[in-house]
Amino acid sequence: MQFVKKYMFIYCVVIVYTFILCVDVLLRFSSSPWPYFRAWEYMGRSQAFGSQFIANGRFEKEGVRGELARKAGNERIAMLRKELISTDKYGFRNSNVLYAHAQIPIFVFGDSFMIGAGVEDSQTFPSQLQDVLNLPVCNAATGNIEDLFSGYCPIRTHKPRIVLFGLLEKTTYSLSDRTKKKLSSDTSNNALMHIRILGKRIDHAIDNIKGWFSRPALRRWAMQCKRCYLESFFGALWQNVSTLPVLEATLQNGDAMLFFKPSIKKLSADELKQRRQGVKDYFTALNDACSRNNMFLVVVLIPNKYTIYKPFLKPEDQLDITKNYLELVESDLLEEMVHVVNLTDMFREGACGYYEMGKYIYWQDGTHWNPDGIKIAAQEVGCYINDRFYPQGPKAGLMYNWK
Repeated sequence: MQFVKKYMFIYCVVIVYTFILCVDVLLRFSSSPWPYFRAWEYMGRSQAFGSQFIANGRFEKEGVRGELARKAGNERIAMLRKELISTDKYGFRNSNVLYAHAQIPIFVFGDSFMIGAGVEDSQTFPSQLQDVLNLPVCNAATGNIEDLFSGYCPIRTHKPRIVLFGLLEKTTYSLSDRTKKKLSSDTSNNALMHIRILGKRIDHAIDNIKGWFSRPALRRWAMQCKRCYLESFFGALWQNVSTLPVLEATLQNGDAMLFFKPSIKKLSADELKQRRQGVKDYFTALNDACSRNNMFLVVVLIPNKYTIYKPFLKPEDQLDITKNYLELVESDLLEEMVHVVNLTDMFREGACGYYEMGKYIYWQDGTHWNPDGIKIAAQEVGCYINDRFYPQGPKAGLMYNWK
């Protein structure tokens, strides 16, 4: 009897492990968007060489909320919207038709603001800038800008003239030795560059194979379920707890708006000095690399949501924040002869105009700008590019018209 029980236990363990293994294998080949909260996680489940997203992918989901509404479990402020994202053969958020051009004059790099979190393909910043300028614009924001100079970027052959980099307020940058080496790489030798690219492709393929075995799909799906459902559940239970990273504030017109607390934190004098120096060093080196490769770097300074909407909040919700941070960064970069477009003043003006109409330029339930905010940014940057780099070009359609 004891013998039977022993082997029955072993048999059950084998059955359970076999079931888990089968489920894990099936999930690896599944293309279902459930339980991914947004396209970020779904499109990044595997990565193309040189990008953070899967190549030739597509994600479409109805009823997507802002990330702050999800974290806080706040359905009252949630603005449900459709999210549609598609990627090209390189894993960037473009159409493959773009690469029919021998030269793509403008490449856009940056974080989720430049990629286009929360908006559809036609509403992203690169797409709207392309409409403003009537020039091909590549959304390479999921790639690493340093790869453009070290020979690894798969689309460097399209010879950009202008490199746009979106820098969000208070984002930390530092110039490491590895970054210096990548930015100072000599890519004039085409044979050497192709060898480097081949080596990187092999490393990328090996990493993917390792990841296939070392990162269980079942665990990844469990983490997504946690992010999608458990965080919202506990956020709804503890909406008023001070440890939540989400701040709910009330505008003077009575509308509620969510903010990300870490982006509001006031920097100490030492923190401010350190961040300014890091940004200055990094983008000075980046600007030098662009110059050596016959490209112009344009840094687009993007204010965070609280900086723009603090004057519109009720007095009790107005917190003390770091003042004029982007103005200080702008001054630092201009000293180093870096092209800079500071969107702060234009956003304040645009936010005021939309506020009078009961509209906003950032999502109320998220951290990112919405299509109206992107439109203002694209028009401002488009005017700057036309004035500095295409003075003889057409300027029709570049007038600010938010209404």
